[in-house]
Amino acid sequence: TTYYSVANNSKGVIVVAVLVPSFVILVAILIIIWLRKRHEKRMTFMEEEMVIAFHVGSRSNPRRLTNKDNLKDDNGERVVNLIYVSQDNVYGLPGYIVDKICHFEMPVDSIRFIGVIGRGEFGKVYVGEAQGVNRNPEWTTVAIKTFKESINEEEYSEILREIELMTDLGKHENVIQMFGCCTSCRPICLILEYAPGGNLEIYLKSLKKKCKDIASKRIVDVTESSKEGYRKLIEAGKMPNDPTSSILGNTSERYMLEKAGIKQTEDLNIEIASRINKEIRFALDSKELESFARQIATGMKHVSGLGIVHRDLAARNILLGEGKVLKISDFGLSREGAYIKKSNGKIPFRWLSIEAIQERAYSTASDVWAFGVVMWEICTLGDTPYPSVSDRDLKDFLLSGKRLEKVDSCTEDM
Repeated sequence: TTYYSVANNSKGVIVVAVLVPSFVILVAILIIIWLRKRHEKRMTFMEEEMVIAFHVGSRSNPRRLTNKDNLKDDNGERVVNLIYVSQDNVYGLPGYIVDKICHFEMPVDSIRFIGVIGRGEFGKVYVGEAQGVNRNPEWTTVAIKTFKESINEEEYSEILREIELMTDLGKHENVIQMFGCCTSCRPICLILEYAPGGNLEIYLKSLKKKCKDIASKRIVDVTESSKEGYRKLIEAGKMPNDPTSSILGNTSERYMLEKAGIKQTEDLNIEIASRINKEIRFALDSKELESFARQIATGMKHVSGLGIVHRDLAARNILLGEGKVLKISDFGLSREGAYIKKSNGKIPFRWLSIEAIQERAYSTASDVWAFGVVMWEICTLGDTPYPSVSDRDLKDFLLSGKRLEKVDSCTEDM
Protein backbone atom coordinates (compact mmCIF):
# COMPACT_ATOMS: atom_id res chain seq x y z
CA THR A 1 0.00 0.00 0.00
CA THR A 2 2.81 2.35 0.87
CA TYR A 3 4.47 1.58 -2.45
CA TYR A 4 1.39 2.56 -4.48
CA SER A 5 0.89 5.70 -2.40
CA VAL A 6 4.43 6.86 -3.07
CA ALA A 7 4.07 6.05 -6.76
CA ASN A 8 0.84 8.02 -7.03
CA ASN A 9 2.41 10.99 -5.24
CA SER A 10 5.38 10.89 -7.60
CA LYS A 11 3.08 10.89 -10.60
CA GLY A 12 1.23 13.86 -9.19
CA VAL A 13 4.47 15.79 -8.69
CA ILE A 14 5.59 15.01 -12.24
CA VAL A 15 2.26 16.13 -13.69
CA VAL A 16 2.40 19.40 -11.76
CA ALA A 17 6.05 19.93 -12.72
CA VAL A 18 5.16 19.57 -16.40
CA LEU A 19 1.85 21.39 -16.50
CA VAL A 20 2.74 24.51 -14.49
CA PRO A 21 5.74 25.60 -16.66
CA SER A 22 3.74 24.75 -19.79
CA PHE A 23 0.89 26.92 -18.57
CA VAL A 24 3.26 29.80 -17.77
CA ILE A 25 4.88 29.57 -21.22
CA LEU A 26 1.47 29.49 -22.90
CA VAL A 27 0.33 32.58 -21.00
CA ALA A 28 3.57 34.38 -21.89
CA ILE A 29 3.10 33.57 -25.59
CA LEU A 30 -0.49 34.82 -25.52
CA ILE A 31 0.60 38.07 -23.84
CA ILE A 32 3.32 38.62 -26.47
CA ILE A 33 0.84 38.01 -29.30
CA TRP A 34 -1.66 40.41 -27.71
CA LEU A 35 1.00 43.12 -27.29
CA ARG A 36 2.10 42.76 -30.91
CA LYS A 37 -1.46 43.00 -32.18
CA ARG A 38 -2.01 46.07 -30.06
CA HIS A 39 1.22 47.63 -31.36
CA GLU A 40 0.26 46.90 -34.98
CA LYS A 41 -3.14 48.49 -34.53
CA ARG A 42 -1.49 51.60 -33.22
CA MET A 43 1.41 51.86 -35.70
CA THR A 44 0.35 50.34 -39.05
CA PHE A 45 -1.76 51.64 -41.97
CA MET A 46 -5.49 51.99 -41.38
CA GLU A 47 -7.23 49.95 -44.08
CA GLU A 48 -10.25 52.21 -44.41
CA GLU A 49 -11.98 53.82 -47.36
CA MET A 50 -11.11 57.32 -46.16
CA VAL A 51 -7.85 58.28 -44.49
CA ILE A 52 -7.53 61.46 -42.46
CA ALA A 53 -4.22 63.23 -42.13
CA PHE A 54 -3.01 66.51 -40.76
CA HIS A 55 -0.40 68.98 -41.96
CA VAL A 56 1.99 70.11 -39.25
CA GLY A 57 4.26 72.60 -41.03
CA SER A 58 4.38 74.38 -37.68
CA ARG A 59 2.74 73.55 -34.40
CA SER A 60 0.00 76.16 -34.96
CA ASN A 61 -1.17 74.94 -38.38
CA PRO A 62 -4.82 73.84 -38.66
CA ARG A 63 -5.59 70.24 -39.58
CA ARG A 64 -6.42 69.32 -43.17
CA LEU A 65 -8.40 66.54 -44.69
CA THR A 66 -6.26 64.46 -47.04
CA ASN A 67 -7.43 64.38 -50.63
CA LYS A 68 -7.72 60.61 -51.02
CA ASP A 69 -7.41 60.91 -54.83
CA ASN A 70 -3.79 61.94 -54.29
CA LEU A 71 -3.16 58.52 -52.75
CA LYS A 72 -4.30 56.57 -55.83
CA ASP A 73 -2.54 55.51 -59.00
CA ASP A 74 -3.70 56.10 -62.58
CA ASN A 75 -6.05 53.10 -62.38
CA GLY A 76 -7.81 54.49 -59.35
CA GLU A 77 -6.27 51.90 -57.04
CA ARG A 78 -4.96 52.94 -53.67
CA VAL A 79 -1.14 52.98 -53.54
CA VAL A 80 -0.40 54.21 -50.03
CA ASN A 81 -2.51 55.04 -47.01
CA LEU A 82 -1.24 57.88 -44.86
CA ILE A 83 -2.51 58.32 -41.34
CA TYR A 84 -1.97 61.21 -38.94
CA VAL A 85 0.01 60.61 -35.76
CA SER A 86 0.62 62.86 -32.78
CA GLN A 87 3.53 65.22 -33.30
CA ASP A 88 4.56 65.37 -29.66
CA ASN A 89 8.31 64.90 -29.32
CA VAL A 90 7.77 61.61 -27.51
CA TYR A 91 11.33 60.43 -27.98
CA GLY A 92 12.98 63.54 -26.62
CA LEU A 93 14.93 64.60 -29.71
CA PRO A 94 16.88 67.86 -29.38
CA GLY A 95 14.65 70.84 -30.11
CA TYR A 96 16.94 72.19 -32.84
CA ILE A 97 16.46 68.98 -34.86
CA VAL A 98 12.68 69.15 -34.54
CA ASP A 99 12.69 72.85 -35.53
CA LYS A 100 14.86 72.20 -38.63
CA ILE A 101 12.57 69.42 -39.77
CA CYS A 102 9.45 71.58 -39.32
CA HIS A 103 10.79 74.04 -41.92
CA PHE A 104 10.73 71.22 -44.52
CA GLU A 105 7.35 69.76 -43.53
CA MET A 106 4.97 69.46 -46.50
CA PRO A 107 1.17 69.03 -46.46
CA VAL A 108 0.17 65.42 -47.00
CA ASP A 109 -2.28 66.48 -49.70
CA SER A 110 0.55 68.06 -51.70
CA ILE A 111 2.01 64.67 -52.71
CA ARG A 112 0.78 61.96 -55.07
CA PHE A 113 2.04 58.38 -55.24
CA ILE A 114 2.29 56.83 -58.72
CA GLY A 115 4.13 53.52 -58.30
CA VAL A 116 6.95 51.64 -56.56
CA ILE A 117 10.42 52.02 -58.11
CA GLY A 118 12.51 50.49 -55.33
CA ARG A 119 12.39 48.79 -51.99
CA GLY A 120 14.81 47.91 -49.22
CA GLU A 121 15.12 47.15 -45.54
CA PHE A 122 14.03 50.70 -44.67
CA GLY A 123 10.79 50.59 -46.69
CA LYS A 124 9.87 51.56 -50.26
CA VAL A 125 10.62 54.28 -52.82
CA TYR A 126 7.85 55.55 -55.10
CA VAL A 127 7.84 57.78 -58.13
CA GLY A 128 5.25 60.45 -57.55
CA GLU A 129 4.44 64.14 -57.77
CA ALA A 130 4.63 67.00 -55.31
CA GLN A 131 3.14 70.46 -55.40
CA GLY A 132 5.06 73.47 -54.13
CA VAL A 133 8.58 72.13 -54.73
CA ASN A 134 10.96 75.10 -54.66
CA ARG A 135 7.84 77.31 -54.46
CA ASN A 136 6.63 76.00 -57.81
CA PRO A 137 2.80 75.90 -57.77
CA GLU A 138 2.78 73.17 -60.45
CA TRP A 139 3.15 69.46 -59.78
CA THR A 140 6.78 68.25 -59.98
CA THR A 141 7.91 64.65 -60.54
CA VAL A 142 9.66 63.45 -57.39
CA ALA A 143 10.85 60.32 -55.63
CA ILE A 144 9.04 59.58 -52.36
CA LYS A 145 10.92 57.49 -49.83
CA THR A 146 8.61 55.87 -47.29
CA PHE A 147 9.75 54.09 -44.17
CA LYS A 148 8.38 50.94 -42.56
CA GLU A 149 4.82 51.04 -41.29
CA SER A 150 5.77 50.01 -37.77
CA ILE A 151 8.74 51.76 -36.17
CA ASN A 152 10.21 51.71 -32.69
CA GLU A 153 11.83 54.51 -30.73
CA GLU A 154 15.34 53.96 -32.10
CA GLU A 155 14.15 53.71 -35.72
CA TYR A 156 12.02 56.83 -35.36
CA SER A 157 15.00 58.80 -34.03
CA GLU A 158 17.22 57.49 -36.85
CA ILE A 159 14.68 58.56 -39.49
CA LEU A 160 14.43 62.08 -38.10
CA ARG A 161 18.22 62.33 -37.89
CA GLU A 162 18.45 61.27 -41.55
CA ILE A 163 15.97 64.00 -42.47
CA GLU A 164 17.91 66.52 -40.41
CA LEU A 165 21.14 65.51 -42.17
CA MET A 166 19.47 65.84 -45.58
CA THR A 167 18.51 69.42 -44.71
CA ASP A 168 22.20 70.15 -44.08
CA LEU A 169 23.23 68.81 -47.51
CA GLY A 170 21.45 71.65 -49.29
CA LYS A 171 21.57 71.79 -53.08
CA HIS A 172 24.44 70.38 -55.13
CA GLU A 173 24.43 69.09 -58.70
CA ASN A 174 25.95 65.74 -57.73
CA VAL A 175 24.02 65.09 -54.52
CA ILE A 176 20.36 64.07 -54.41
CA GLN A 177 18.27 66.91 -52.99
CA MET A 178 15.52 66.64 -50.39
CA PHE A 179 12.60 68.93 -51.21
CA GLY A 180 10.57 68.22 -48.10
CA CYS A 181 9.18 65.61 -45.74
CA CYS A 182 5.94 64.42 -44.16
CA THR A 183 6.57 63.41 -40.56
CA SER A 184 2.97 64.10 -39.56
CA CYS A 185 1.82 60.77 -40.99
CA ARG A 186 2.69 57.11 -41.10
CA PRO A 187 4.57 56.02 -43.03
CA ILE A 188 6.99 58.94 -42.70
CA CYS A 189 7.83 60.26 -46.19
CA LEU A 190 10.87 62.00 -47.68
CA ILE A 191 10.21 63.95 -50.88
CA LEU A 192 13.39 63.73 -52.94
CA GLU A 193 14.74 64.77 -56.32
CA TYR A 194 13.79 62.18 -58.95
CA ALA A 195 16.60 60.57 -60.96
CA PRO A 196 15.07 58.86 -64.03
CA GLY A 197 18.20 56.92 -65.03
CA GLY A 198 18.18 54.44 -62.14
CA ASN A 199 21.33 53.58 -60.21
CA LEU A 200 24.89 53.46 -61.51
CA GLU A 201 25.42 49.76 -60.81
CA ILE A 202 22.53 48.75 -63.07
CA TYR A 203 23.67 51.20 -65.76
CA LEU A 204 27.22 49.80 -65.73
CA LYS A 205 25.94 46.25 -66.02
CA SER A 206 23.75 47.27 -68.95
CA LEU A 207 26.87 48.63 -70.69
CA LYS A 208 28.65 45.34 -70.12
CA LYS A 209 25.72 43.43 -71.59
CA LYS A 210 25.66 45.74 -74.60
CA CYS A 211 29.35 45.08 -75.26
CA LYS A 212 28.85 41.34 -74.92
CA ASP A 213 25.93 41.44 -77.34
CA ILE A 214 27.95 43.43 -79.91
CA ALA A 215 30.88 41.01 -79.76
CA SER A 216 28.66 37.93 -79.86
CA LYS A 217 26.67 39.23 -82.84
CA ARG A 218 29.81 39.95 -84.85
CA ILE A 219 31.28 36.56 -84.05
CA VAL A 220 28.16 34.90 -85.43
CA ASP A 221 28.69 36.83 -88.68
CA VAL A 222 32.17 35.36 -89.15
CA THR A 223 32.73 31.98 -90.79
CA GLU A 224 33.72 29.03 -88.62
CA SER A 225 37.34 29.22 -89.75
CA SER A 226 37.48 32.93 -89.09
CA LYS A 227 36.05 32.39 -85.62
CA GLU A 228 38.89 30.07 -84.75
CA GLY A 229 41.46 32.50 -86.05
CA TYR A 230 39.74 35.32 -84.20
CA ARG A 231 39.98 33.58 -80.86
CA LYS A 232 43.69 32.96 -81.29
CA LEU A 233 44.33 36.58 -82.24
CA ILE A 234 42.62 37.95 -79.15
CA GLU A 235 44.44 35.43 -76.92
CA ALA A 236 47.69 36.59 -78.40
CA GLY A 237 46.74 40.16 -77.50
CA LYS A 238 46.84 41.34 -81.10
CA MET A 239 43.53 43.16 -81.15
CA PRO A 240 43.82 46.67 -82.59
CA ASN A 241 43.96 49.16 -79.75
CA ASP A 242 42.13 52.46 -79.55
CA PRO A 243 44.74 55.25 -79.81
CA THR A 244 42.26 57.79 -78.43
CA SER A 245 41.66 56.00 -75.13
CA SER A 246 42.60 58.13 -72.14
CA ILE A 247 42.63 57.38 -68.42
CA LEU A 248 40.91 54.02 -68.87
CA GLY A 249 43.76 52.91 -71.09
CA ASN A 250 43.87 51.50 -74.60
CA THR A 251 42.90 47.91 -73.83
CA SER A 252 39.28 48.45 -72.86
CA GLU A 253 37.89 46.83 -76.02
CA ARG A 254 40.04 43.71 -75.64
CA TYR A 255 39.11 43.55 -71.98
CA MET A 256 35.42 43.76 -72.82
CA LEU A 257 35.74 41.00 -75.42
CA GLU A 258 37.36 38.82 -72.78
CA LYS A 259 34.57 39.71 -70.34
CA ALA A 260 32.12 38.70 -73.06
CA GLY A 261 33.65 35.22 -72.97
CA ILE A 262 35.24 35.44 -76.43
CA LYS A 263 38.47 33.44 -76.46
CA GLN A 264 40.96 34.96 -78.90
CA THR A 265 42.80 33.71 -82.29
CA GLU A 266 45.87 34.21 -84.61
CA ASP A 267 44.70 34.42 -88.24
CA LEU A 268 41.60 36.44 -87.76
CA ASN A 269 40.01 38.76 -90.23
CA ILE A 270 41.29 42.13 -89.00
CA GLU A 271 38.40 43.93 -90.65
CA ILE A 272 35.91 42.06 -88.45
CA ALA A 273 38.00 42.75 -85.34
CA SER A 274 38.24 46.43 -86.23
CA ARG A 275 34.49 46.62 -86.74
CA ILE A 276 33.86 45.07 -83.31
CA ASN A 277 36.32 47.49 -81.74
CA LYS A 278 34.57 50.45 -83.33
CA GLU A 279 31.13 49.33 -82.17
CA ILE A 280 32.34 48.61 -78.64
CA ARG A 281 34.07 52.01 -78.48
CA PHE A 282 30.76 53.59 -79.46
CA ALA A 283 28.91 51.67 -76.73
CA LEU A 284 31.68 52.04 -74.14
CA ASP A 285 32.63 55.71 -73.98
CA SER A 286 35.75 55.94 -71.80
CA LYS A 287 35.27 59.69 -71.41
CA GLU A 288 31.79 59.09 -70.02
CA LEU A 289 33.20 56.70 -67.42
CA GLU A 290 35.87 59.25 -66.49
CA SER A 291 33.14 61.85 -66.15
CA PHE A 292 31.32 59.54 -63.75
CA ALA A 293 34.46 59.30 -61.60
CA ARG A 294 34.88 63.08 -61.52
CA GLN A 295 31.21 63.69 -60.69
CA ILE A 296 31.30 61.27 -57.75
CA ALA A 297 34.48 62.92 -56.46
CA THR A 298 32.86 66.36 -56.78
CA GLY A 299 29.75 65.25 -54.92
CA MET A 300 31.74 63.59 -52.14
CA LYS A 301 33.90 66.71 -51.79
CA HIS A 302 30.69 68.62 -51.05
CA VAL A 303 29.51 65.98 -48.56
CA SER A 304 32.83 65.76 -46.69
CA GLY A 305 33.14 69.56 -46.71
CA LEU A 306 30.00 69.63 -44.56
CA GLY A 307 31.62 67.25 -42.10
CA ILE A 308 29.36 64.36 -43.12
CA VAL A 309 30.53 60.74 -43.41
CA HIS A 310 28.44 58.87 -45.98
CA ARG A 311 29.43 55.35 -44.87
CA ASP A 312 27.60 53.56 -47.70
CA LEU A 313 29.18 54.91 -50.88
CA ALA A 314 28.74 52.33 -53.65
CA ALA A 315 27.60 52.28 -57.29
CA ARG A 316 24.15 51.07 -56.19
CA ASN A 317 23.71 54.27 -54.15
CA ILE A 318 24.60 56.65 -56.99
CA LEU A 319 21.72 57.68 -59.24
CA LEU A 320 21.64 58.93 -62.85
CA GLY A 321 19.74 62.16 -63.32
CA GLU A 322 18.85 63.96 -66.55
CA GLY A 323 21.77 64.05 -69.00
CA LYS A 324 23.59 61.33 -67.00
CA VAL A 325 24.38 63.73 -64.18
CA LEU A 326 25.29 61.53 -61.22
CA LYS A 327 23.61 62.06 -57.85
CA ILE A 328 24.99 60.61 -54.63
CA SER A 329 22.07 59.26 -52.61
CA ASP A 330 21.03 57.03 -49.71
CA PHE A 331 22.25 58.90 -46.65
CA GLY A 332 20.46 56.57 -44.24
CA LEU A 333 23.74 55.36 -42.74
CA SER A 334 25.44 58.76 -42.82
CA ARG A 335 26.64 60.65 -39.76
CA GLU A 336 28.29 63.98 -39.01
CA GLY A 337 31.98 63.88 -38.11
CA ALA A 338 34.27 60.92 -37.44
CA TYR A 339 32.70 58.39 -35.12
CA ILE A 340 32.70 54.79 -33.91
CA LYS A 341 29.62 52.66 -34.58
CA LYS A 342 28.53 50.90 -31.38
CA SER A 343 25.21 49.39 -32.42
CA ASN A 344 24.70 46.32 -34.54
CA GLY A 345 23.22 46.39 -38.01
CA LYS A 346 23.88 45.50 -41.63
CA ILE A 347 26.93 47.17 -43.13
CA PRO A 348 28.30 47.36 -46.72
CA PHE A 349 31.18 44.98 -45.92
CA ARG A 350 32.97 44.90 -49.29
CA TRP A 351 33.15 48.70 -49.47
CA LEU A 352 34.55 49.16 -45.95
CA SER A 353 38.04 50.33 -45.07
CA ILE A 354 40.22 48.19 -42.79
CA GLU A 355 39.61 50.41 -39.74
CA ALA A 356 35.87 50.27 -40.37
CA ILE A 357 35.96 46.46 -40.49
CA GLN A 358 38.23 46.09 -37.47
CA GLU A 359 37.12 48.88 -35.16
CA ARG A 360 33.87 50.14 -36.72
CA ALA A 361 35.59 53.51 -36.99
CA TYR A 362 34.28 55.75 -39.78
CA SER A 363 35.62 59.02 -41.14
CA THR A 364 36.16 60.88 -44.39
CA ALA A 365 39.14 58.56 -44.92
CA SER A 366 36.84 55.51 -44.92
CA ASP A 367 34.68 57.26 -47.53
CA VAL A 368 37.80 57.79 -49.65
CA TRP A 369 38.45 54.03 -49.46
CA ALA A 370 34.88 53.35 -50.59
CA PHE A 371 35.38 55.83 -53.45
CA GLY A 372 38.32 53.70 -54.63
CA VAL A 373 36.09 50.62 -54.62
CA VAL A 374 33.48 52.53 -56.65
CA MET A 375 36.17 53.38 -59.21
CA TRP A 376 36.88 49.66 -59.48
CA GLU A 377 33.15 49.04 -60.02
CA ILE A 378 33.16 51.59 -62.85
CA CYS A 379 36.20 50.08 -64.55
CA THR A 380 34.79 46.54 -64.37
CA LEU A 381 31.34 47.72 -65.45
CA GLY A 382 29.57 46.68 -62.27
CA ASP A 383 31.45 43.64 -61.00
CA THR A 384 31.17 42.75 -57.29
CA PRO A 385 34.34 43.77 -55.38
CA TYR A 386 36.68 40.93 -54.33
CA PRO A 387 34.77 38.36 -56.42
CA SER A 388 37.04 35.46 -55.39
CA VAL A 389 37.10 36.28 -51.65
CA SER A 390 34.35 35.29 -49.21
CA ASP A 391 32.99 37.72 -46.62
CA ARG A 392 34.50 35.56 -43.90
CA ASP A 393 38.00 35.77 -45.42
CA LEU A 394 37.92 39.42 -46.52
CA LYS A 395 39.30 40.89 -43.29
CA ASP A 396 42.37 38.58 -43.31
CA PHE A 397 42.76 39.18 -47.06
CA LEU A 398 43.06 42.94 -46.51
CA LEU A 399 45.20 42.68 -43.37
CA SER A 400 47.69 40.56 -45.34
CA GLY A 401 48.24 43.58 -47.61
CA LYS A 402 46.24 42.32 -50.57
CA ARG A 403 43.88 44.62 -52.44
CA LEU A 404 41.50 44.66 -55.40
CA GLU A 405 43.27 43.56 -58.57
CA LYS A 406 44.16 46.20 -61.13
CA VAL A 407 41.65 46.11 -63.96
CA ASP A 408 43.19 45.43 -67.38
CA SER A 409 41.40 48.44 -68.85
CA CYS A 410 43.04 50.84 -66.37
CA THR A 411 46.27 52.74 -66.79
CA GLU A 412 48.82 52.98 -63.97
CA ASP A 413 47.64 56.57 -63.36
CA MET A 414 44.10 55.38 -62.71
